[in-house]
Amino acid sequence: MKRVRLWLRLARLAVVLLLGLALASFVAVVERAYRHDLMPLRQRLTAWFLRRLSRALPFDVEVRGELPQGPHLWVGNHVSWTDIPLLGQLLPISFLSKAEVRTWPLAGWLAHKAGTLFIRRGSGDSTLLARQLHRHLEAGRQLLIFPEGTTTDGQQVRTFHGRLLTGAIEAGVPLQPVAIRYRRDGEIDLIAPFIGDDDLPSHLLRLFRAERAVVEIQLLTPIASQGQERNALARQAQRAVQPTPQQAPAHRGDGGIEHAEQGRARVAVDARIQFQVAAGGGIHRDRFAGGFHRDRSQVRQALLLGFLDIAEQGARGSGGFHHQLGVLLYHPVEMRNRMVNLVNTFHLLA
Repeated sequence: MKRVRLWLRLARLAVVLLLGLALASFVAVVERAYRHDLMPLRQRLTAWFLRRLSRALPFDVEVRGELPQGPHLWVGNHVSWTDIPLLGQLLPISFLSKAEVRTWPLAGWLAHKAGTLFIRRGSGDSTLLARQLHRHLEAGRQLLIFPEGTTTDGQQVRTFHGRLLTGAIEAGVPLQPVAIRYRRDGEIDLIAPFIGDDDLPSHLLRLFRAERAVVEIQLLTPIASQGQERNALARQAQRAVQPTPQQAPAHRGDGGIEHAEQGRARVAVDARIQFQVAAGGGIHRDRFAGGFHRDRSQVRQALLLGFLDIAEQGARGSGGFHHQLGVLLYHPVEMRNRMVNLVNTFHLLA
C-alpha cells in the first residue's frame, strides 16, 4: 500500500508537469506569433499551474497575513525548491533564481517560460541585475527573490544580500517579507530542505516516500524601501523573516484568498481547494496516511532519472521545444535506447 501511494504521488506529479509543458509550449507559440510582452500572461498561467503543482506535493499548507496590493519585491528565506510553487501559488508573481536552475531537466525550461529571471552567482553583473529588477518592478509586477543566495536547513536565516534590493530602492517599491517554515510532527522538517549535495531526483523521492508535512507561510508587514540604504534595508528584512521562539503556529481554515482590497475580498483558488490568506486563515488539505518501504530506492531513483532524461530531450536545447521534439522523432534509435533502459528498470521493480 505504501508503494502504491508513492507511485500515485509520482504519477500525479508527472501529469502536472506534462500540463506545465503544454502551457509553456502554448506561451512559446504565442510569443512567436505576437512578439510582444507576455509577462502578465506568463504570471497568470504560472500561478494557475503552481497551484496544481502544490497540490501534488506532500504538504499541508497554512498561510497567515495579507496579500499586498500593487507591485512589491517579495523577500523570504529559502529552504527548498518547493518554496517556489508553494509561494508562487498565492498570486501572479515572477522569480529570481540561480542560473543553474535553467539547466535542470524540464523544470529549468518551465521556469524560463514562466518568466523567471536568472542570476549567475559571482558574475559581477550587479548593475545589470539591478536594472533588470528595476524594469520588472516599475512595470507594476510582483517579484520574489531569496536574498540569502542559497538554501538552508530551515533552522536559521542567513545574511540577506543588499545588492539584490537595489532595484526596489530605485523603483521606490516596498518589500514584502515572507517567512516559510517546514514542520514535521511539530518539529523542524529535516526532509524538505534541499541543501548540500542534494540532487533533484533523490530529494524528490525522499520527499514523496515520507509522510505529509506542514508548511507555514507568514506574510509579514511590508517595508518601505524608498530612500533607504540597501544593506540597512536587507538587515531589516532579515530581522522580520528570522524565526523567534514566540512565533505561534498558523491557524488552519477554509475559504478563499482574502486580502486587503476594500476590506476583505474573497477569491476562490479553484473548485476543489480554497484557501484563506488573512490573520487566522490558511490552507487545509486532506492528509494521506502511511509511510514507504526503504528498499529498492536506488532503482526507483534510476527510473525517475530516466523519465527526467527523456523529458529533458523535449524541453531543452537552443532550438526550443519544437526543435527538440523533431530531433527525437527523427532519431528513433536514441529514443529506443532510452526506453529500453526504462523497461529494464521496470523489470527490476517487478
